[in-house]
Amino acid sequence: MAESHIFTISSSNLQCPDEYEADGINPLWGDGCIEYAVEKYQEVPAKFVFFGPYITLDPGVYFFSFLGSLDGTLEVNFCGMAGRCILKDVTLTSFDAPICLALLEAVSDFEIRGRKTDRLTALRLEGIEVERLAIAEAAVVST
Repeated sequence: MAESHIFTISSSNLQCPDEYEADGINPLWGDGCIEYAVEKYQEVPAKFVFFGPYITLDPGVYFFSFLGSLDGTLEVNFCGMAGRCILKDVTLTSFDAPICLALLEAVSDFEIRGRKTDRLTALRLEGIEVERLAIAEAAVVST
């Protein structure tokens, strides 16, 4: 039987690109969350809205549930080694369903990147709930 563990990546554990900053303040941070609106930030050349948290994930099956709201389309990259190894790419049009990611070995410097698209209108990210199902070592089959 798989053991379940749930934790939350707070939006404060994520980073926003410096290109959004004005007078040393990143305006994407507001009310304890990351908020993007196309009418405010359309001209900002940054490709990403958020990235991080650069943690180590153990082997297991993970379900990532984005907390907040999304209007439009957001590309999300799940990466290891601080973005040098892409584990999964998804395109989201809502935060309604969790995203599944299976890891057969530990991943260091794990990063989730939210990439702007031409169809991203608004985003409010309060955090990302992560549920990990541990995989018994005997159940992992090497190919």
